[in-house]
Amino acid sequence: TYWRSPGDVGLPPRWTWKNIENIHGITVNWPKPEFMRIFDMDTYIYHDEVILPIEVKITDEQKVTSLALGLEYMICEEICVPQEGSYRLDISSLENIKILPFQKAQLDRYRELVPLKKSSDNVRVKLDGDQGNMVMIKLSEDFINVSHIIVEGPDSILFEQAFTNDNGYFQVRYRGKRSALEGQEITLTLLLKGGGAHEMTVTVQR
Repeated sequence: TYWRSPGDVGLPPRWTWKNIENIHGITVNWPKPEFMRIFDMDTYIYHDEVILPIEVKITDEQKVTSLALGLEYMICEEICVPQEGSYRLDISSLENIKILPFQKAQLDRYRELVPLKKSSDNVRVKLDGDQGNMVMIKLSEDFINVSHIIVEGPDSILFEQAFTNDNGYFQVRYRGKRSALEGQEITLTLLLKGGGAHEMTVTVQR
């Protein structure tokens, strides 16, 4: 199935939260995906299984907590098949939550795969008009062993796979209007050689 930003092909999971009680925040955390190239197209996937750790902020721990979820997603092998499901969670008291050791171990495993949030103070991203629709990414020396950079931005922009050049920059082509990207914030997910990942938000310089 696909990561939150599938790349050139595929559709990300779509979440619809409803009937929310005693909750003031829901955050879906995405473990780092696998990079796959299919028919000269780049995509980011989860293989075999995945657990998406979800953080829920409770308003009052003494009150009943509930929420419902409508989820749409794709399951793919030789072809992709759309799936959907409806789920509901009711918690009478947080003290009543029972987690088995196996469940905790599985959750902790995927929590560790969620990219670490990093500062982008020493990271520079700028548009390169001389080479068409190209974004140049300059990482600081704090970031080494980066194998891939996944770039996410405005919905109207589609980014290709980033690659390095001889000047220590990463370059990534994009499809869309330059004006839709100038001065906008984009998200960089850095996949590290040997495992691990970082995530940061950077403003594109004109």
